[in-house]
Amino acid sequence: MKNGDVLVRIEAFQRFDFAAVVEFVEAIQEHEREKVPELRPGQEIGKQYTEMLMRVVDDGNRCIIVARADTRTIGFACAWINGTAIRWFVTTHVSTGMFRTSLSIKTGAEKVSLHC
Repeated sequence: MKNGDVLVRIEAFQRFDFAAVVEFVEAIQEHEREKVPELRPGQEIGKQYTEMLMRVVDDGNRCIIVARADTRTIGFACAWINGTAIRWFVTTHVSTGMFRTSLSIKTGAEKVSLHC
């Protein structure tokens, strides 16, 4: 690595990541509100939405992963099975701005499982 480069690690979500994911959810909501002002404020939905993500992940065939730079959590992604496709929702929010995307990977398989 060059001087000044940052190593980013992708790791499984841990319960101690909860507060960081809440912050990301709140930031995403505020970003969305710039285009759709009638949406509820991020602080109103952040904790509830993150709790819902955790419940959904606990149901199986879904996962949350986080991106870390040094000791900071700088992003998260959720993945789940939708029929024979794997759906991903990815977000990161750092001091330079926000990136958010979702994608679907069609597997063509009869059965798909997800292990994170």
